[in-house]
Amino acid sequence: ATELHPDVLERNARYHWRVRAVDVFGKVGAWSGSSSFTTRYDTPALLAQVTPVRGAEGLADPIRFEWSDPDAARWSNTYRLQIALSPSFSEPAVDTAGLTHPRIDLDGFAFGQTYHWRVRSTNPSATAGPWSETWNYSTLPMLPDAPVLLTPDDGARNVSTSPAFTWQD
Repeated sequence: ATELHPDVLERNARYHWRVRAVDVFGKVGAWSGSSSFTTRYDTPALLAQVTPVRGAEGLADPIRFEWSDPDAARWSNTYRLQIALSPSFSEPAVDTAGLTHPRIDLDGFAFGQTYHWRVRSTNPSATAGPWSETWNYSTLPMLPDAPVLLTPDDGARNVSTSPAFTWQD
């Protein structure tokens, strides 16, 4: 086999190639069939979280998760979002891969909890980039139970024009 090792090919580029033989007398043969290949993509860049901001408090469903991707103009990445109660992400509450847009609205978060979230991208060569920073946010506190109305009774008649309204928490 004959080989050629070009100095450097560009990353993230598609190339087409073919060869033909030239004998010692300079006679040129037919071209080979053509073939193509794509060079390796760069490792995806670190993503920058946008929302929910670090330390956000009192969030309610649905919550929008959004990040910016510095590689988005060069190629199409997919994203993996993790959300967990622990910053170690040992048991993610959400672990969603294959997202095609840098934002998603999610619901189902428990009241009065602090969650941690991070995201990373994977390029078209299936190389995963680094995890983003870990940001946290908290959901609305548990809502109180509805009070119980005591007086005036439901459907009461002849109630004073300055009644006492009472209820039990």
